[in-house]
Amino acid sequence: MGYYVYMVRCEDGSYYTGIATDVSRRMAEHRSRAGRCARYTRTHRVVALVGLWIAPDRSLASTLEYRIKRLPRDKKDALLADPAHADALVPLREGEGTRFSPVSAAEMARIWEASAK
Repeated sequence: MGYYVYMVRCEDGSYYTGIATDVSRRMAEHRSRAGRCARYTRTHRVVALVGLWIAPDRSLASTLEYRIKRLPRDKKDALLADPAHADALVPLREGEGTRFSPVSAAEMARIWEASAK
């Protein structure tokens, strides 16, 4: 089971960041604005999946989510413009390489469309 860190854009232009094992299911929950959707996305309608990274484990996914949530808006925009820089948000340990793999825009679009069904 893999973990994903995602960013969505809300109708008011704000971002929401979270983690999930099944991104399509999680997007459907956010879009429904009921049930297991986040409190924030109940009042801020989600309109697009804008960032998605594969994390090697839950611990690193949670750490990346935490770091993204604390970035100022301009840094979030910069990360979305160059998603490969996610590794820079969580310091590498000696001998570690890339940990967070960005998901392509085409795959994000496919996931977003699947969550509408």
